[in-house]
Amino acid sequence: GFVASLGTFRFGRGIRNPSNAKIVRRRVVLKMSGERIPLLPTQTNHGRGNSSTQRTLMFVAPYMWPKSRKLQMMAVLSIVFTLLSKLTNLAVPLALRSAVNALTPGSITLPLALWAVVAYVTLRFGTNALNQLRSYTWKFVSLDQTRVFGVATFAHLHGLSLSYHLKRKTGEVLRVMDRGVESLATLQSLFAFTIGPTLLELVIVCGVFVQFNSPLIAVTTFISVVGYAVFSVYITNWRVKLRRAMIEADNAVTDKATDSLLNFETVKYFGSEEVEVQRYSERVKEYQDTSLKTQLSLALLNNGQALIVNLGVMVAMLLAAVRVASGSFTTGDFVMINAYILQLYGPLNWLGSAYRTISQVI
Repeated sequence: GFVASLGTFRFGRGIRNPSNAKIVRRRVVLKMSGERIPLLPTQTNHGRGNSSTQRTLMFVAPYMWPKSRKLQMMAVLSIVFTLLSKLTNLAVPLALRSAVNALTPGSITLPLALWAVVAYVTLRFGTNALNQLRSYTWKFVSLDQTRVFGVATFAHLHGLSLSYHLKRKTGEVLRVMDRGVESLATLQSLFAFTIGPTLLELVIVCGVFVQFNSPLIAVTTFISVVGYAVFSVYITNWRVKLRRAMIEADNAVTDKATDSLLNFETVKYFGSEEVEVQRYSERVKEYQDTSLKTQLSLALLNNGQALIVNLGVMVAMLLAAVRVASGSFTTGDFVMINAYILQLYGPLNWLGSAYRTISQVI
């Protein structure tokens, strides 16, 4: 029934190398609805020459970019919307600066202030509208890629040996399959719409500060962002172990519940209901313990990030305040610098989660 519904399978034969007892992979393709979808390899050659990260990236590379011309145009359009939203977002503090300077006592220019306020609101709305357009156009790409990867994963499970399926790890396999399929779209969106645009925004903001004769503020901002990133990566590497233990405990809970219910007749026949309930309770307790440790580590990460952000903002604002007192900065410049820094730190709140997600995906 599976072959009739999905199409024709062609699985490459595994050739065992007697010298190192490793399996050589051949190309595997699934034909479905007139398209050729590369399947997950049922045998993988783990050569010593490539690291685990390199093998994983090579493994998911065929699924990272859509094959059809329409979806490729959608992907390019999503990137264009992202760049335009970043540019409009960078112009928001400049409009706010003009409005504040136009309303400074002693040199109030009402028409300029009104136009600056209109520009400020329009740019904010434009940034949000472009982000929504980005999300909509990218949805076509992500849905298609997760479909392709999900079908390939499902076909891969049917291509495994009978001895594998006799282990009856149905619950755990389905949970891991769902996470794996979702992780591909997450990996794509993180690289395309979070990490890359944030780095571009950091460079542009530092350039704006230098243009306003504030290289010290630019250096302070850059150092604080780099410190934020280093701290996030260091703590996240530690949290990955805790997260992995929590996920394994969660998988064990699902696996125990699913397999126990699938084998309900056997459990009833041997009168093992209390034993099964006790085992399920132990799995849930293990998950709760690991979840509490993970939450504690998350609190440590968030507090450390908040401390670095606030220290960076404080130093930059003190430098700007000194420039305002000396007359080299206007009140609008002070407000603009504050807006830029807070705006820059916004996407960084996702840096720890992004790095952890990438680490788990790879």
